[in-house]
Amino acid sequence: MTAPMAVLRPELQIVPLDAAVLCMDCGVISNTTFAACPGCAGRALMPLSIAVTDLVWEAEHGVPVLGIGEGR
Repeated sequence: MTAPMAVLRPELQIVPLDAAVLCMDCGVISNTTFAACPGCAGRALMPLSIAVTDLVWEAEHGVPVLGIGEGR
């Protein structure tokens, strides 16, 4: 059995998907429980699970959802 990645690379931060939020202003992923991004203090936070679901929907339908995929 191999060691978990966090043991091999202790600088990595592991965030469960259901606790992760994506800052729509700067792109930082964190598990903040506050109303502001720890990276840029932006307030446009979205649960990462919703962002991923929206990106999958966009890929399947070819239509951007909430502006996440625009400009790619």
